[in-house]
Amino acid sequence: MLRDDRERNPEWRWKAYGLFATGPTRRASQLSTSPDGIHWTGYPENPIVEPLQGISPCIHDLLVWQEMGRYVGLLQVGDALHNYEWELMVSRDGVHFSRVSDGRPFLGRGGAGQWDQGGIQAAVPCRVGDESWFYYGGREKPWSATRPTPRRFGRSSGIAVWRLSARADTPVSA
Repeated sequence: MLRDDRERNPEWRWKAYGLFATGPTRRASQLSTSPDGIHWTGYPENPIVEPLQGISPCIHDLLVWQEMGRYVGLLQVGDALHNYEWELMVSRDGVHFSRVSDGRPFLGRGGAGQWDQGGIQAAVPCRVGDESWFYYGGREKPWSATRPTPRRFGRSSGIAVWRLSARADTPVSA
């Protein structure tokens, strides 16, 4: 959720993005707006991002923040087993988003044997000077490894740093 002080329409001052499930196997991203952060209205043309726009069969979440006069988003995408990564998106109006990297992850899972090989969870970044710091959590086993019986497996936290002067689709370090 974000407060958009540059929004001209006061009914759209607050924006919330997230999961929009249209069925048990079809997930997309949605937008809701509010004048006060309390009373919300769903955007009438939801979903705003659909799996058909890319190569990932499952969309789970959309995190959005404002950066350099644009709406920037991390789109949580995954396979049929819900093993997620994050793709970078951008929008001029906060409604019509385009993928920046054509299906390549911006924050991807680690390789075999890595602490985050099973998937990652992210949050909007913290701005530090000319960098954006993305704190994220990872797990060593895929989400599908927890079903049908939960199993214990390692989880940890990481950081990816994106220098704003760098190419838009490439974190500086992870």
